[in-house]
Amino acid sequence: MNEAERNLTSDLDAEVMPAPRRMPSIDFDEALAMFFVVLYHSHYYTTNFVEYGASAFPYYLLNGLLSTCVPMFFLVNGYLLFRKELNLRKHIIKTVRLTVVTIIWSFIIPVVLCPITGYEPTIKELLSWGWYRTMGWNDQLWLIGALVCIYIFFPILKVAYDKYRPAFLFFAAVCAIMTFGVVLLNQVISVALCGLFNRGSLFDFNYFASFDPFRGIHGYSFVYFCLGGLLWDKRGALLKRAPNKRVALAVATLVISSALLAAWGWLASSVNGKLFDTVYHGYDTVFVLANTLALFVLGLSYQGKAKTPHRFILAVSQNTLGILYVHNMVRVTLNLLVDSSGALTQLCSNLIGSAFYALIILSISLGIVCILKKTPVLKQLV
Repeated sequence: MNEAERNLTSDLDAEVMPAPRRMPSIDFDEALAMFFVVLYHSHYYTTNFVEYGASAFPYYLLNGLLSTCVPMFFLVNGYLLFRKELNLRKHIIKTVRLTVVTIIWSFIIPVVLCPITGYEPTIKELLSWGWYRTMGWNDQLWLIGALVCIYIFFPILKVAYDKYRPAFLFFAAVCAIMTFGVVLLNQVISVALCGLFNRGSLFDFNYFASFDPFRGIHGYSFVYFCLGGLLWDKRGALLKRAPNKRVALAVATLVISSALLAAWGWLASSVNGKLFDTVYHGYDTVFVLANTLALFVLGLSYQGKAKTPHRFILAVSQNTLGILYVHNMVRVTLNLLVDSSGALTQLCSNLIGSAFYALIILSISLGIVCILKKTPVLKQLV
């Protein structure tokens, strides 16, 4: 541990410590999560080993890492919010504003993209796409809906976190059992049934039925959010660990959990006869939970010393919400160009090409958000 880390650890162990305004590690986590979101939505490499054979499986395995994108946002939100004093009035205004702005963008996205793609929807279709977010261009905004659900309960969680920690831990534990626990048990039973009895379908059962308060609201998101608060509370202990041991443990976790997630995806794909998406359907698995925590721990080593890259990382971190709103419009528009060129499609058809393409989409989206922030009225949307 170098001197700077020793000093920081000493500060973290102090009885009273003011929360830093910006934390490079959190900026890194948010920027990486946003890049993963864009890469997941825009990649041209194929992960479909069911149709294209074993050559696509390495991409399938690596693609599983992208499943940490949304959980990282929930985790970081908890990490940042639980450290602050609760101002209920401001929190309510923030929650209402977030809801209204997201609804507005739900309509803006299809209205903008329909003319670009040449689709002529009916008014009924536009209203349905906007309100229910059923169009592939705006369905990523489910994340904000889940976040709003968390924000509605946050004042109660914050009081429990500050005043009566056992109640907070009880809530987090019950939530984890009813989400990750149920999914894990179903996975274990599915593996057993497929292996022993050659069952042709996956086991999917809600053991709590009507007694499950988290059904329909992405309950696992509360687990990530609460874990963020606990990580903030234990940050001193995390930073006390030798960086090399911390990194080694995190990397080992990523390798093992990613392999297990891919193995589960292979089994699920084989049983279902179609590709199982380990990203969207992996958020509530213990494998993605472990990977998210591992990436968070790796991020603790980031100090933002390289000025130019850090300026970009900081800009993305400060504008993640706006980028989430606009990046699919950028992606769909650029896809028209890429799809029209065999050479461009070929360039983007591997991991490096897709990563570079995602970086371009991310950069353009960031530029648009920065312009919107300087435009009267429109700046309220980002």
